[in-house]
Amino acid sequence: MDTARSVGKTGIFQKKNTWRIIFGILLLLLTILVVSPAFQNDTYYIIKLGEQFLDSGLDRSDHWAWSAQLINTYPHFLLNIIFALLYRAFGFTGVYVFVVAAGYAFALSLYHMTEKIYDKAVDEKNTSLYPFVGIIVCVIVIITFQWFIIARPQLLTFLLWLWEAWFIMCFLHTGKNRYGAAIMIIAWLCALIHATAWYFTFVLFIPFMAAVYITRFVKFLSSRGINVDRFLQGERFILSGEAECKNVKKLWIVLPLSYATGLLTPTRLCYTSIIKASSGNTVIYITEHKPLVLYDLKWVLAGVLLFMVLFIFFRVKCRLDLLFLFGGTFLMALSSNRHVALFVFLGWSALYYVLFGALKYIPLNFRESIQKTVIPYLAVLALAVLGLANNNLHDFSYYNPAFVSDEAIDFLKENYDVQELRLYNDYTYGAYMLFRDMPVFIDSRVNEYTKEFDPSLERDVFNDYMSVMKLKNNWQDVIAYYDFDGFYIQKGKELENALSVDPDYEPVWENDWMIIFMKADNT
Repeated sequence: MDTARSVGKTGIFQKKNTWRIIFGILLLLLTILVVSPAFQNDTYYIIKLGEQFLDSGLDRSDHWAWSAQLINTYPHFLLNIIFALLYRAFGFTGVYVFVVAAGYAFALSLYHMTEKIYDKAVDEKNTSLYPFVGIIVCVIVIITFQWFIIARPQLLTFLLWLWEAWFIMCFLHTGKNRYGAAIMIIAWLCALIHATAWYFTFVLFIPFMAAVYITRFVKFLSSRGINVDRFLQGERFILSGEAECKNVKKLWIVLPLSYATGLLTPTRLCYTSIIKASSGNTVIYITEHKPLVLYDLKWVLAGVLLFMVLFIFFRVKCRLDLLFLFGGTFLMALSSNRHVALFVFLGWSALYYVLFGALKYIPLNFRESIQKTVIPYLAVLALAVLGLANNNLHDFSYYNPAFVSDEAIDFLKENYDVQELRLYNDYTYGAYMLFRDMPVFIDSRVNEYTKEFDPSLERDVFNDYMSVMKLKNNWQDVIAYYDFDGFYIQKGKELENALSVDPDYEPVWENDWMIIFMKADNT
């Protein structure tokens, strides 16, 4: 199908490519408006570990945690190097621009792939509406996805998985080796960038392979005289084609080769990281690992409800592989907050398919009228309003004051020998302390402070951290064991209340978000 054909009879603004350029510019502006310049805590330790590698090579020893003898495992090895190089060349501005560029690449990739889904889902008469329907889809996803357009590894791995899904579909359809090579390169890059999430690279194979083998099973039953083909293919589902059924054998070759790319990483952590991380208490306490509550389900439930309405009441057909992708990512979203993003940008591809297929119910004359008059202006207005409403640039700063304070660290360095200071710190503060070359009790690399992740640890530092923070499980014994000189913690927590009435400690510094307590005889 020629995706570049005119969508109207006359006029430059009736050309599909013209609207592509306009919406491409608007997506760039939207990306800039929704990307927060304030970095999350992980960014700082990622930069610091990258600098350590640039200066010392593959140094497996940790130089910051005073509470345990950690081993550097480099779960974000490639991202460490990229961020460190950007920071040394351009400061935090370089990292910020990189995030915006990666977010924009994600937006353009999503727009491109929804167009391909559109071309497969609708007939010739409906293609005129695509640029406007497609941009609405992209705006919704970018607005809901903005919390993941950040200087963390998820940004790049989500972009890579979007392309991996596309390359798997292309490989099954064409059998061309270049798509298989692209899949293997993506697996390798994911292992280098985000070892803990590398497993999803292979989970992504499942819906496409499942669709092929369901298709083969249906054909087998049909050959035996069991009439299931009419229900599955003619009525509701679009099964895999002959090419997909043939090329799945090649995909089975690509799968183990992609898995072997993990050997081309410094520590091969990708093979064990998810098992270690999921077996510790971090999945209980860290917010993004927790199962969803009802409020968090709003986008998940909205997508499922819209899909069911279109699929059941409009009786729109859906590709079987996209349906499996939708169902699989939906179940993953129910299990963890961090998986909602997978459902939104990957699982919703089935929703797009049925949504685009439902456009045939719009009368042709009405479609032509609204695409020439109403939709272009509404789309531009919606982009402007949504972008300004989600503007993160009104108070431009690379620091989130709730988690970063140069004043607090300067105070500690000016008044104490920080290299000898046994300071209990909130883990969200630890990454920036590490960045400022301060020893930490714990930091955002929380998995590496658990015995599940490293059985050689004398104590599970993360469990000790949570015992004190939550004032439970003999928390006073933990304090006695580590013999803390002070506490650098968030305000409003149970620990602050306990220290406020403890005569052995007194507050020595505070601002609106954080407070430092020190031993009375150490002030």
